Amino acid sequence: MKKKHVFRSLCILTACILLKMPYAHSAQWEIMDSGTTRNLHGITGFDIDNIHTVGAKGTILHYDGSAWAPQASGTTWTLYSVCATGPDNLYAAGDNRGVLRNAGSGWSIISSSWSESPLYAFGGPCAASGEMVGVGKTRTIRGVRYNTVAGAGGYFASRGHLQFSNNLLGLFTTPSGDTIVTGTRGLIAHYRGHDSGMNAMYNVHATPTKRTISDAWGTDVNNLFAVGHGGTILRRSGGGAWLAMQSGTTANLNAVWGTALDNVYAVGAKGTVLHYDGSSWQQIEVPTRQQLNDVWGISANEVFAVGNKGVIIRSIGRQQCYCPDETTGLQFRNAGDTGWDPCSCAYYSVWCDPSTDICWQDPQKDYLTQDYNGIVSYDAERYCDELVVLGYDDWRLPTVVELRSLIRGNTETEYPDGPCPLWDGSPFADAQDSACLGRADGGGPGVEGCYWPDILRGSCHRPDPATHGIHPLEYWAVGAAADRPEWIACVLFDSGAVTYNHINSLGEVRCIRDTATVPVTCDDPSTCTPGETRQCTASNGKTGAQACDAEGDCWGPCESTSFTATPAPVDVCDQCDRVILTIHVPEELPVQPGQLMAFWYTSVGWDGMPLGPPDGGTEENLVLNPDISLAKPYVMTLPACTYYREHCLAGDYQIFIALLSSPDFPPLPQDGDYLWGHYDLSDAGRFTLGDGPQQTWYLDVTLEKCVDGSCDY
Repeated sequence: MKKKHVFRSLCILTACILLKMPYAHSAQWEIMDSGTTRNLHGITGFDIDNIHTVGAKGTILHYDGSAWAPQASGTTWTLYSVCATGPDNLYAAGDNRGVLRNAGSGWSIISSSWSESPLYAFGGPCAASGEMVGVGKTRTIRGVRYNTVAGAGGYFASRGHLQFSNNLLGLFTTPSGDTIVTGTRGLIAHYRGHDSGMNAMYNVHATPTKRTISDAWGTDVNNLFAVGHGGTILRRSGGGAWLAMQSGTTANLNAVWGTALDNVYAVGAKGTVLHYDGSSWQQIEVPTRQQLNDVWGISANEVFAVGNKGVIIRSIGRQQCYCPDETTGLQFRNAGDTGWDPCSCAYYSVWCDPSTDICWQDPQKDYLTQDYNGIVSYDAERYCDELVVLGYDDWRLPTVVELRSLIRGNTETEYPDGPCPLWDGSPFADAQDSACLGRADGGGPGVEGCYWPDILRGSCHRPDPATHGIHPLEYWAVGAAADRPEWIACVLFDSGAVTYNHINSLGEVRCIRDTATVPVTCDDPSTCTPGETRQCTASNGKTGAQACDAEGDCWGPCESTSFTATPAPVDVCDQCDRVILTIHVPEELPVQPGQLMAFWYTSVGWDGMPLGPPDGGTEENLVLNPDISLAKPYVMTLPACTYYREHCLAGDYQIFIALLSSPDFPPLPQDGDYLWGHYDLSDAGRFTLGDGPQQTWYLDVTLEKCVDGSCDY
């Protein structure tokens, strides 16, 4: 069941060391000898040598920094909660609405009732009333007027909360004294004391679940986590609504605790331990399958969890460490306690292709970064030039021929015999050859179905933010189209396609070396602790990091992977000509369209649908799931600027508009879709742009339906 304690909040103000944990880790956890097989339900403390846990049949254990020992409780009640307002002012609560107190000279019962309803959680003091507060079964709120510092006398009163009939399972008191109560049927409420009739008052929060909420923890009343049955994890940020998070488990979760909003633990059934690092929840392997009922820690480096059959586990041996990208991470003592596991950093390895002798960085740049947005082509070249990894600083960006040599599973684009004509120095038109288009998404032999060797790590499906995620980021090559220097060669490994991408577009990077690459193991032959890290200055002049080898007799190479992107071009679109489009459909739409787009193309050489990327228009001119119908035209502003907003268009251009049922990429129309501008429109869609002062035109268009292959590519 549940319990709560005030030290969950007090630790934020006192003993907690707030260390950022940027990635999921496999901390070393050990089982401690508790000396009991009774179920343990709650844990709290102040120092490593002053920790208490409580459980079944009046069990109370104390940890003095070296061993757990029993303490006499004077009862056989099951105790569900323990909390502390100071080293000599502890409370425990459990069956019969009972409350025990330890003022430094032992435990004694200070309140109970004949009721069989237990208190499942206890904490405080509540800012609204100055009380210690307990909550429990059959809508119990128990106020305890007690001097929580000196322990002077007071009185107890059991008080019902009449707004609802939930069992109350969790109680968390924030550092400022706000009390959060959780319970059955998705209950989360902010307790505000009692009215003149001694009825408990709440602000009840709306939650997106009816599952039992077991516990809550946070830094203040506006920034909280809550956990419960079925793997439920909810979060409230900045005082906003409670939102569900992906927990990755269906196990019942019983408790949550942390040191910061990016260092949070949750525990529950079947030995489940989850950790949140500010980005996602990840499950941690621990040496028990027993149900865990509570979690708490001295700091980010010393965390305990207690559970059924006397189980007590703790994470041990962590320290801050240094990463090659100039950030810090955490590392843990290795299993043999002879040194340290690798620092929680983004480390790279290398794979050398025996068919080409090209050695590839593995995986690609920033592979652990959440919501990675990619970098522009010239930054991709600079990233490889500046990279210092595995003891080498001669990395470079591959050419498109070298990048094509990595393709597997698409004979149309594979090197050297694929018929796709786009090679180093090809003209722009070569990218429009059907042999370059690629195959079905995810049909390759690699991870995620990528069209690369199955030995490579990484992803080919990270979404391109400039396309609203319609297609993934391309992988950059070095080298532009022979006739259009702003278009750079690239490969889409999700489909094995080869194409050109705009110089200011965003893409992935995987650097190469031209020679056999065996990672350097020793740079400074000095005695050190195995796995320990230190900062250093790399050959690129940046701050990097190096690690002690497994034998402890040498520091490895100084690696540097940090990179600062070039600032984005100045946005000039508001200075360019523009067309205000009112887009009509000719009939009621049978299905919700997947995407609507309107772009500029040069007004020369049109023969059917325009091929290749647009010449103008921005990401705002690609709309997913547009709200358009026969009675409701769509109004869109089409600025006469380049997609990446760096300059205005000048010259003769024509508008192309497509309303497609599919949101897929590439956006190839099919029967049932609607187009405008794919045929000779005389002068209706043609404009001379950039000719004098800024101009605004208004244009009404009615799309034409594609039938009988009229819009086939």
